[in-house]
Amino acid sequence: VRPYTYIYTMAYAMEAAQEAGIEFYVLDRPNPLNGELVEGNILHPDYKSFMGLYPIPYVHGMTAGELAWLFNREFGIGANLRVVPMEGWSRSMTFKDTGLEWIPTSPHIPNAETAAYYATTGSIGELGTISVGVGYTLPFRIAGAPWIDADALTAELNGRNLPGITFRPMYWKQFYGIFEGERVGGVELHITDLSVYSPFATGIHILEAIRTIYPEQEIFTDDRASNFQFATGTDTILTRLKAGVPADVIIKSYQDDLEAFKILRQEYLLY
Repeated sequence: VRPYTYIYTMAYAMEAAQEAGIEFYVLDRPNPLNGELVEGNILHPDYKSFMGLYPIPYVHGMTAGELAWLFNREFGIGANLRVVPMEGWSRSMTFKDTGLEWIPTSPHIPNAETAAYYATTGSIGELGTISVGVGYTLPFRIAGAPWIDADALTAELNGRNLPGITFRPMYWKQFYGIFEGERVGGVELHITDLSVYSPFATGIHILEAIRTIYPEQEIFTDDRASNFQFATGTDTILTRLKAGVPADVIIKSYQDDLEAFKILRQEYLLY
């Protein structure tokens, strides 16, 4: 996903190699979600950061090697780039399909399945007002707060019939981090069909559902607003959620830009 920073470490290393006049090699590896899921808004240049250097979607559906070619040509790095492609990988493969062993990419991404949940709740966690399971045993697979009624939020979200996911009510006690030691109510996410699932859009629905049930709760605080904006690569999603704009309207607003990226992306696909 766009905010996961390894791809920008790669980009900075490509810049350094270009300046030094040496070749840069990328040994390609699978996208843990798959190579087909492309979803979410395009980063706005005002929110360029190490969480997002380039105007790509939140879920880009590309491998590291493909992104290297895209960054190099479209965004002016100009490195002497060499990509060593994978053998036996196809775009429909999840990480489980590869049969490879997962090496945790960070302490809270302990397995490949968590990557898809991170694509949904990672930006929500930046708000600092909703727990997404960091500090519990299910990082990025849950979302809640001490004031949330788990059954009410579950009913609201399941009533939206979002594709590829179902929710169940859950209460838990945070071991550390936000709400440490408190009883938290919320939902556990269960992805049922990744082929039709929209991670970023689901995250927007979760936030709108919480706002719908608990309009008196301020989940968008000024001191953490910029964190969420840089994670989502824009200020419009936060602004529209605060204004009560429906999730479906917000999601529709970035579809034209997303379709344009899908066309651009085709030139750089290796598989």
